Amino acid sequence: MPSTLEVRLAAAWPERGTWDVDVVCDEPAGCSVLDDTPGPDRQVTVGDPDEAQTVEVSVRDRSSGRIAYVGDHEVAWSTTTQPGRCGATYSTGIVVLDVRHAST
Repeated sequence: MPSTLEVRLAAAWPERGTWDVDVVCDEPAGCSVLDDTPGPDRQVTVGDPDEAQTVEVSVRDRSSGRIAYVGDHEVAWSTTTQPGRCGATYSTGIVVLDVRHAST
């Protein structure tokens, strides 16, 4: 079962709604964007969370296209196993960029 990774800008990020977040995983992780609508939150499915311990996150100004931030971030994965005969194990991860990463 594919796992989900969410990357989002913290609520305190200046002018949060004007930024677009992008996430890139290493090839073996098998990441795919769930919704490519520009915005301060991004969700991706990850085929192999063990291969996605670190992801590259970039933040771009939607109006000018200027890249304000690019950096690698460790993912803290939480693994859950669903009960039942067809139980599946999946992981969820969240990366929140706080205001320290905002450009000034």
